[in-house]
Amino acid sequence: WESSFQSSSPLVPKFLKILELYRAGDKKTFEENVTTWNSQVQAIAPEVHPWRVRLEVAYLDFKPFECAALFYFLAFGFLLFRETSSLLKQLGKLGFFLAFLFHTLGLVCRVLILARPPVSNMYESLIFLGWSLMVFTLIFSGIFRHRLFITIGSFLGFLTLLISDLLPIDSNVSALVP
Repeated sequence: WESSFQSSSPLVPKFLKILELYRAGDKKTFEENVTTWNSQVQAIAPEVHPWRVRLEVAYLDFKPFECAALFYFLAFGFLLFRETSSLLKQLGKLGFFLAFLFHTLGLVCRVLILARPPVSNMYESLIFLGWSLMVFTLIFSGIFRHRLFITIGSFLGFLTLLISDLLPIDSNVSALVP
């Protein structure tokens, strides 16, 4: 593995110059150099589509798995006390479906960014396992018409996302290493 700052690429000195321009506050020259540098990078690596880069930035800013974990947790809490209020039952279901939506959105983003299934490392496998459990939760809940499946499923969804976030495993969006 070679550090990008010690690389023999001709783009490294240009990138270091961009950093200096940013620190100096020279906005006009900075933007011109960034535009030039981006076109040079695009020429070297044409397989990296700009929409993938924008999607990855949005994915990293939005953090869909953190949103999903929060909604799974809220759904579990509401569904635990569903007998006391019809509103809690509806909020629990809504929370579960929102969590599943964010969970699915996160997986779809990873697939589109990496152009491969999200099961190549431990983090991705845990995320995919949690999503698979939620699919089975929806199937069993639909077949048996019992809210216990969604209650337990929301807890398991929260737990798998929590474990994947807390374990010291790499959650970066990165290409497979041959």
